[in-house]
Amino acid sequence: MKNFLSTIPLFGLSEISAHIERVKGAGKKNLMVIYKTGENAPADRDYLEKILNAVGVHLENDAFYLEISDKQIPPWAALNRHFHANYCFLFGIPPGSAGIRLNMPLYRPLTYREVTYLCSDSLEKIRLEREAGDNRAAGALWKALLEIFPKV
Repeated sequence: MKNFLSTIPLFGLSEISAHIERVKGAGKKNLMVIYKTGENAPADRDYLEKILNAVGVHLENDAFYLEISDKQIPPWAALNRHFHANYCFLFGIPPGSAGIRLNMPLYRPLTYREVTYLCSDSLEKIRLEREAGDNRAAGALWKALLEIFPKV
């Protein structure tokens, strides 16, 4: 039987610092978005911006965000010790890969220890499906975001 700690990638301080330096945004709403990018990273970022704007969140001002294009996903706990986020959105990243040991179904917000988590498919997958006329994932994401940020 595998010890769950053996499945968490170990990062040195310099590696954590490098990830922290790559985080963008002002984070005024204490939201951390970590997303995996595909072949068209600018389109993924634009789509993320559009989604968040629709619920009144401006990516650059209101969120911290980290684009992941490799397999090096920093541990959430290390990032949050630095940024103190109350929301963590993962797009295309399994929670366990970020060291989050919670059972989180896709598109279902979960609050644990004063942090609201949302896990979904990658932005690329949601965007491409929507462009092909399949709005199921985009609709599920929209519903989850409205649960977290209700329209006034």
